[in-house]
Amino acid sequence: MTGLTRSFFVDRRVVPVTPGPLRNLVTRAMAGFMRWEDRRYDVLPGGGQAAEPRTQCRGLRTLPPMTLLTDEVRRALTAGRLAHLTTINADGSPQMSAVWVGLEGDDIVVGHLASGHKVANIARDPRVALTIEAEGTNAVGMANYLIVHGTARLVPGGAPELLQRLAEVYIGPGVKFPPFPNPPPGQVIHITPRRLGGVGPWAA
Repeated sequence: MTGLTRSFFVDRRVVPVTPGPLRNLVTRAMAGFMRWEDRRYDVLPGGGQAAEPRTQCRGLRTLPPMTLLTDEVRRALTAGRLAHLTTINADGSPQMSAVWVGLEGDDIVVGHLASGHKVANIARDPRVALTIEAEGTNAVGMANYLIVHGTARLVPGGAPELLQRLAEVYIGPGVKFPPFPNPPPGQVIHITPRRLGGVGPWAA
């Protein structure tokens, strides 16, 4: 803790602490917090941290993980409007596809039967952005739309089943999709939202 006797970190900035009682108070507080963090997480040898946190401090209540997918966001993503998925090409330029989207838990899912640019891009760089129009307008009459910034991962198989489920929303009940026998298993793109934007209650 010697590094905290003269300064400490706040929002990734080093803030100087003047000598005297204030410095001692800050040092003790930061030391206590770091000891609490070590108890709260399984700290591995060498300073690594286990993937799963655990709470050992009495009086602390374990809270469920936060999700960005509020009811309003979920409605926008499941209303049957085309979304635009942007991935990053190898040269850094954007690549965009119009896609059907659905939800699986807190992930946005997209089905893809074959390999393609977006699949290759996600395999190389998981950063993605997705936009979709939404119902309603804001106070000045602008149409609502949602922007999702997130990270994507590829899950082999399951694309025909997902596309069949989404076709019931995007095309209509009772439709058969893909419209040919024995479609390939494809891949399902899972997108974990990291940040939201756009116009609507999610941007408030």
